[in-house]
Amino acid sequence: MEESFDGRRSRMEIIAEVLRNLHYSWKEGTAATPYGLEKHLGLQGKRLKDLLAELRRTGFVDDRLRPTERGYAYLQDYQSRVLPFLEKYGLSKGREPRFRKQSRT
Repeated sequence: MEESFDGRRSRMEIIAEVLRNLHYSWKEGTAATPYGLEKHLGLQGKRLKDLLAELRRTGFVDDRLRPTERGYAYLQDYQSRVLPFLEKYGLSKGREPRFRKQSRT
């Protein structure tokens, strides 16, 4: 997992974690809630509320907190482009992301 030099998560990693968590919540058939995200991801309420508002504004999630196609595209790019780049230069701890978008048939 990508972290800054002081051990904190980067903004890109936090966004990916939020989107992954939302994906798995909906996949399991349960609506995601800000409170559940706050507990699961360890984010403060105000910070999470601002981040969710930004993700809605940028089109990564809809009003029901479901990841959109744009949100899934972010996760795919993060996994296939950003993480390998960070790992190449030793800026990642090398943990595999848990997200894998299933192909449509």
